[in-house]
Amino acid sequence: MDQYLHMFLVIRIHHDRSHQKIYLSQKSFISDLLNTWNMSSCHPLPIPLRQKLHELPSSPPNSLPDIKNDNDIKLHFQHLVGSLIYLAVCTCPDIAYVVMALSQYNASLTRAHVLAAKGVLQYLAGTADLSLEFGMEQSAISAPVCGFAHCCAITDADWATDEKDQQSILGYCFYFLNSLISWSSTKQKTISLSSTESEYYVMTHALKEALWIRLFSLFIGF
Repeated sequence: MDQYLHMFLVIRIHHDRSHQKIYLSQKSFISDLLNTWNMSSCHPLPIPLRQKLHELPSSPPNSLPDIKNDNDIKLHFQHLVGSLIYLAVCTCPDIAYVVMALSQYNASLTRAHVLAAKGVLQYLAGTADLSLEFGMEQSAISAPVCGFAHCCAITDADWATDEKDQQSILGYCFYFLNSLISWSSTKQKTISLSSTESEYYVMTHALKEALWIRLFSLFIGF
């Protein structure tokens, strides 16, 4: 089997030529994070976030024994969330929403928020072996590739889900030849007056990405 392994910016690139597949993962980066936070033997969680962040219960005083000074909580939280953002942007679209939600508390947080962020690490401990897969299906190898003939975009938006500021959450996924190539989960910057307005907003958000993907595809010869 013709296989090659490479690392680029802590992203593991596994090239399986015999099956015409490329796999991207960050298992080593996740392992380093777990070791840094003394969670290499933690119990994996099935979901990255179990409670709404604005409804988190108060954490006991003896929680987070590795953080002795309350003044260091913000620094530890921002460091952890920054690492999670890198994972969400590169190879882990499944944590894009929770990382976006956690990043809103960078300036005002409690120990409960740090515990919630460590809960994301517990989720990653159980999904570290998963990878993004790129490659054409056998039935599509001989099919002509022109523009967006085999490209698909999915968008979605809620309406005023955030109970604190009544702002909506937007998201999109772009696929090319059945492979996930771009994704986003973000909060709407204005307050929508209806669910229809919220959906129009996410369409605009996604179309800007679609235009960029189209220009980039043309630039590299598609």
